[in-house]
Amino acid sequence: MEDVKQNRRRYAREKRKSKFQLELLHTMCDVEQTLPQLQPVAYDEPLAVGEDVSVIFPEDIGQWDKPLIHDPTVFDFADYVVTESTCGNRDHQDGGDIKTQMARVISLTVARGGNVIIPTFAVERAQELMYYIGCLVRDDRIPRVPVYLDSPMTVNVTEICTAGRIKHPLRRNISREESAVLFVRYQAHGTLGRLICNCEDNVRTHGCNYVVRAQIAEIVGFSGHADRSDLLK
Repeated sequence: MEDVKQNRRRYAREKRKSKFQLELLHTMCDVEQTLPQLQPVAYDEPLAVGEDVSVIFPEDIGQWDKPLIHDPTVFDFADYVVTESTCGNRDHQDGGDIKTQMARVISLTVARGGNVIIPTFAVERAQELMYYIGCLVRDDRIPRVPVYLDSPMTVNVTEICTAGRIKHPLRRNISREESAVLFVRYQAHGTLGRLICNCEDNVRTHGCNYVVRAQIAEIVGFSGHADRSDLLK
């Protein structure tokens, strides 16, 4: 709904019409019809779905030894295992210490007078980033620069714990040689992130083309998905 609203405003401002019809994929009505179908299930308890069938639903299986999230739990036996396999065809690269990787990118970019743009969607990954940035600041390994978390959902969740808005800062920094775009997760094929990772000279967002002049970097180790070895484990 927000994307369609912004696109309509942009076309009105530019006094032109879209080649495609701006339609909502989903509305609040769809959400309201879906919610009554949801049923809570107790954590750490098998769910009986028939007389002789019970289910262990793993959802996304994470990595071990993460700073904020508990390690995945294991079970002893199952006749069949059905699980996600986002990283099931490969093992994660060993890119070295995460703090060292982050400190290098942030320090170099700040020294150039640029901004570091970090696209992230998952709430826990955003919190993990804030954790590492806080550690680096306290250890005087990066300058004390302002940090903006542009995700209302993550801000709200983080206040209780104590794919969308990134295009705006990206649009303003992608053509600045001083800035850096720092990727901390896998970028799916066909996405804007993948085009940038592939070092395309030009990318398109918000209806305009932008020359890619910013430094492009990637940190290994932030993936929220277990790799091939961890899934087998």
